[in-house]
Amino acid sequence: MSQFKLFVWRDVLQDYTNGMAVGFAETEEEARQAIIAEAIAKEGATGFSADILEFQLRQIKEDVARPPDEVHEQTAAAYCWGGG
Repeated sequence: MSQFKLFVWRDVLQDYTNGMAVGFAETEEEARQAIIAEAIAKEGATGFSADILEFQLRQIKEDVARPPDEVHEQTAAAYCWGGG
C-alpha cells in the first residue's frame, strides 16, 4: 500500500513576494519531479519566449533542489490570506 506525503517548499519562486511549491507523492524526489512536470505544463502554456521559460524552469528546479521545509505524513491543513 502506498503512503503518500505532502512535501512543502516555502520561500520559493520569489518575485515581489515569496512563493510556495507543494508536491503530493510517496518520495521527496517524486514530489520534485511532479512540481517540475506541472511547471513545464503550466509555464509552457503561457506563450512566453523560450528564454523566459528557460529562466522560470531553472528557477523552479533550483528552488526545490533543497530539502523541503515541511513533510506531512498525516492529515494536515493550512491556509494563507491574500496580500494587497
